[in-house]
Amino acid sequence: MLRAGNFILASLVILLALFRGIIKPKIDEIGLFRKAINLNNKRCYRVEALEACEDLFVDRDSGLAYLACSNRLHRAYWTPALTLLRRDKLPFPSQDYIAVLNLNTLKHHKLDLVNLPPHLIKNGLHTHGIDLYVHPSDGFEDDHGQIRLSGDSSDGSGSVRKATIYAINHNPPDDLNTTSSVGAQSVIEVFDTLLGDTQATHRRTIESGFILTPNNIVGMSESSFYVSNDHKKKVHWLPRATDNIHLTPSGAIITANIPAIAKFIGMVKKYPTDKELSSPVEVWRVSNSSFGKEFVGGKVQVEKIFADDSREVSGTTGVAVWRSNLIMTDRQITNEVDRSLERCKVYEDRIKQLKDSLDSNSLSIRTGQSHLTYLNHQSEQVLRSIESESKRLIDQISASSKVYSRKPNKNYEQSFNSSRKGPPNSEFDEELDKEDVSLIDKNHQNIGRAFKNESINGRDDEDNDSLNKFQQSYIDSNHQLNRARLKVN
Repeated sequence: MLRAGNFILASLVILLALFRGIIKPKIDEIGLFRKAINLNNKRCYRVEALEACEDLFVDRDSGLAYLACSNRLHRAYWTPALTLLRRDKLPFPSQDYIAVLNLNTLKHHKLDLVNLPPHLIKNGLHTHGIDLYVHPSDGFEDDHGQIRLSGDSSDGSGSVRKATIYAINHNPPDDLNTTSSVGAQSVIEVFDTLLGDTQATHRRTIESGFILTPNNIVGMSESSFYVSNDHKKKVHWLPRATDNIHLTPSGAIITANIPAIAKFIGMVKKYPTDKELSSPVEVWRVSNSSFGKEFVGGKVQVEKIFADDSREVSGTTGVAVWRSNLIMTDRQITNEVDRSLERCKVYEDRIKQLKDSLDSNSLSIRTGQSHLTYLNHQSEQVLRSIESESKRLIDQISASSKVYSRKPNKNYEQSFNSSRKGPPNSEFDEELDKEDVSLIDKNHQNIGRAFKNESINGRDDEDNDSLNKFQQSYIDSNHQLNRARLKVN
């Protein structure tokens, strides 16, 4: 009996180790029991009629977005990344297309692809990842020195920019009966265009043994790019929960995450019979947490900036940042119409949340350095988060004073001098509109009240005077923001 008991115990230990080391991580990756907690999903604007867009590129200067689109039925039968390989169920040529969306007006059109090679004429384009390399803004002239374009490709300054489009094409094999075993014959299609134009001219098709199952692509110049493979081989299960990523000018990485991959696969695969299925969404930001110092490695800040339980946004695979907006692909049904793009304002009002986790007498602030000093050092991570958020809001306030041409007073300029030396610290504060000013004003007042009520035990008169000047600067800039808000009304 004793030996039997020891054997059972040893078996349980082995099974537990296998569960924790192998099975549980797989369950976590699949997201079997994971639920998305809604975050920043209350200010989303839907763009209709763009369907099943997998990936997108956004030009920050012009506000033009390029999207790799299809239709839900096509994705259900032909998505090689999910081993959905029933191309024989669909007509030829493919109806996939590249859409151009003006984020300023929300108007969009299909890009007219010309000079196509035989395989694109026969099969059409089977879209997935897309990226643009936008050439330097020197203008593009014809042989007579005149700017020529068939659409609006100006960035607002009057210059016309040339762009190279890199598009992944999951071309089906010639023998459709072999798709389940050989997969797609994926290639990279290269097009030349003018930014915002209605046409793109095919330049070349790139096929390589290194391009097996391409998913994402990054253009580096008009003749070079990086491409990622999502499988080790052409037909393989994909256990990943992160899809496309977006790199911001500040160096942060924005990732489109799929919290429940099983629901996502079911939503795509079962669309022909159940159009109401949905999949939750999360968007995460990975950024350097060294506050301006050179990144050495390991010092990163990971934070969730958007989440939806799939009632508003569903099945996001691509994300980009433009001004204060997250631009996300979407797979959701509204009034029996597929919609595939969401534009969501993102403002993380985290100062108060982080502040509540500190002791009431643990913070002091020094004027002229734009940083906080945490006295008891109980939570360096919380301090860093507050410092980062404070810097972000200071940059927003500084940006608003420039947008509305309101000259700050002496105390304001002295207090925030260090924040004016460079561009804004956050990718979400490039431009401010009426709602933005109102939100910054509200956040600003909350922070001012929190700092004003802080105790400064053990500080001398000079530090007290500095704190008072800082508070006065907040009050003055608050009036400034109010005037700016009135100006845009």
